[in-house]
Amino acid sequence: MFKAIERWGRLYLTKLFAFFLRSTQKDLTLGVSPKILIIRLDQRVGNLIMLTPMLHSLKSHFGECHITLLAQPAAEKLLGDHPCIDELMCFRKNELFGSSGPLQTLLTMRRNRFDLVIDGGNPTDPSTTQSLLTRFSGGKHTLGFAHGPFAGLYSFPHPLN
Repeated sequence: MFKAIERWGRLYLTKLFAFFLRSTQKDLTLGVSPKILIIRLDQRVGNLIMLTPMLHSLKSHFGECHITLLAQPAAEKLLGDHPCIDELMCFRKNELFGSSGPLQTLLTMRRNRFDLVIDGGNPTDPSTTQSLLTRFSGGKHTLGFAHGPFAGLYSFPHPLN
C-alpha cells in the first residue's frame, strides 16, 4: 500500500513540475566532440551493466566525446575503470549540502555545460530524481523516455517502442 502511495505521489509531483517547468522541445544536434552526461542513480548491478552498451555506442558514434556518468557511489567499484567513461561523478541523495549531494551536483552539472544530458533510467518506471536532475542540469539538450508527464521535462523526449 505504501509503494502505491509513493508512486502516486511521484507521478503527481512530476506532473506538477512538467506543467510549470516544461522544457522547450528541439531537434537534437551535436557537434564533433560533445560533452555528454548520463544520469543513472540506480545502484543495482544488473541495471548498471545494462548501461554499458549505450556507453560503447556513444563512444563509437562520437569518438572524441567526453562521457561523464552521474551515479551512486556503488557504481564507482563496478564502472570506475570502464574505458568509455571519462569521468564518474558520485551522487548521494541524503547529503543535501555535501560535496556530492543534490545542490552541489546541480551546480557542478551547470558549470560543466554539457551538450547532451541523458536520463539513463528505467523507461517504464522513471525516477523523479533523475528526471529533475536532467531537467535542471543546464544541458544544451536533455534526452529521456517520453513516459507520461516525464516527457515534458526533456528537450528531446524519446518514445517508448
